[in-house]
Formats: sequence, C-alpha cells, structure tokens
Amino acid sequence: MSQRFYITTAIPYANGAPHIGHAYERIATDAIQRFMRLDGRETLFVTAWTNMASKCSRPPRAKA
Repeated sequence: MSQRFYITTAIPYANGAPHIGHAYERIATDAIQRFMRLDGRETLFVTAWTNMASKCSRPPRAKA
C-alpha cells in the first residue's frame, strides 16, 4: 500500500479583492500534490471554501 498524502488550502475570505497570494497558494498546493502523486503516493487535495464571509460582510437589512 502506498503512503497517503493530504494537502489543503486555506479558506479565502471575502474581505478584499483577490490578489496574487490567492493564486500562489492554489498553484503551489496543486504542484506539491502532483509531485507527491508522481512519487507514487495516494494523494487527497481539498480546496477549502466558505460562503459565510460574504454574509458577514454585508450590512444588516432594516426591518420594515
């Protein structure tokens, strides 16, 4: 049985515009995961995501 390798990304929050750091993290983790797969390991690559931040960043609605 091959060794298992698990890698994930951080949760991106909607508190600003996307920047090069977001792309770097996804590309770097993808490259690491592909290398580990080529090395014969069983890999699991999970990208984290949340929609909670967008709800928190909106102003509250006034009750009529």
